[in-house]
Amino acid sequence: MKADMEFQLPLLGRPEIEAAVARMAEADAELRGAVFTRREVVDFILDLAGYTTDKPLHRARVLEPSMGQGDFLSGSIQYSLQETQERLTPPQPSWHRRARLRLPANSRTCLN
Repeated sequence: MKADMEFQLPLLGRPEIEAAVARMAEADAELRGAVFTRREVVDFILDLAGYTTDKPLHRARVLEPSMGQGDFLSGSIQYSLQETQERLTPPQPSWHRRARLRLPANSRTCLN
């Protein structure tokens, strides 16, 4: 049974593989084929997946598909923070939203 659990990577340790890994580690993003997802696309995909602020996101799980720059992770964190703020902020009465302080333009009122 123990032999079944062991995992071997026969390519590791070969000089040509080690050299390729070293070259990729030193290469820039374009050479490595890195693709950076624009924030609008991240938001669209999160919305499409149903990860929206009208749901209890504090109970959701997120899998970052690439973890390059963490665009999906940061987007999902922002959505989750927004959902939490909306969930924890008590609703304001309608009179509060409409209330305005109106002072005459020429008044010398001092509010302490």
